[in-house]
Amino acid sequence: MLSPAAVFSKIGKERADLAERGAVDSMTTLPFLGDELCFNEFLKVEGECRVGHFRRAEPRTATSTTRPPVLLFHQSPNSSQVFVEFMAELGADRVVIAPDTPGFGDSDLPSEQPDIAFYATVMAELLAGLGFTKVQIVGYHTGAAIAIELAKEHPELVSALVLVGIPVFNETEQANFRASPWPSPRAEDGSHLIAEWNRSMQWRGPGQTEDSLVRTFNEKLGAGQTGWWGADAAIHYDTLNALQHVRAPILFIRPRDDLWDTSLRALPALAGAPRIDFPDFGFGVFEVIPELMAEKIRAFLDL
Repeated sequence: MLSPAAVFSKIGKERADLAERGAVDSMTTLPFLGDELCFNEFLKVEGECRVGHFRRAEPRTATSTTRPPVLLFHQSPNSSQVFVEFMAELGADRVVIAPDTPGFGDSDLPSEQPDIAFYATVMAELLAGLGFTKVQIVGYHTGAAIAIELAKEHPELVSALVLVGIPVFNETEQANFRASPWPSPRAEDGSHLIAEWNRSMQWRGPGQTEDSLVRTFNEKLGAGQTGWWGADAAIHYDTLNALQHVRAPILFIRPRDDLWDTSLRALPALAGAPRIDFPDFGFGVFEVIPELMAEKIRAFLDL
């Protein structure tokens, strides 16, 4: 049995959580300033890089691995925190990197509202800064769209894709989101808090703990008034067209969340890609069944 990986992050709360899983956590701040890594030119303000953050998991032992690094792209509004338990499993035999998308988690906000092409460009620059020339990617909801775009624009970088919930929306749904975006805008009377908590409870996945729910709720609030930017980018992304230009092999994973039905619209563009359905799990799938998710994803990535 593989030993859980060490997960490095500047988030102190994970120390105790990961210690319980037999993993090692280290307080590591990665501001990408000066001699450190800058996401890309888009995030520069008056010649200085804004702050970016990612989590890194790697085997507990110093043994080298020939497996390519795995990038994890989270959904919106959330951050790489959604992958902490999963990273401890998948990172047992490979390097795993989970960046916070600009504007979420501990990564600074872009100066303008981004689209999926922007996010993908940021991630390509991140890979270049880390010295990675070939990677595998797991994308979750918004992260799936970013993964598709990155694979389309940089096929030389991406050797495999795992898409967990694929956003494919029509014009009516796009217009409806713009008319009533979420997370809800702040209200002085705090009514937005109740609205977002109720939304979180509505989509609470089977087995998702209260702690997991609170972590995700906090990420919604932390994203602030621009927390809807990530979802808006995914909802307006031309997923079907982009998928037709992806050459990397794809594994499609479908948990029963708000993209359970919507994701099926991607099937015509997936060219018979393998698919795994998780009808008994929804939001929080990476936290509720991290071992099973790592098992299924590892088997595909190691083909």
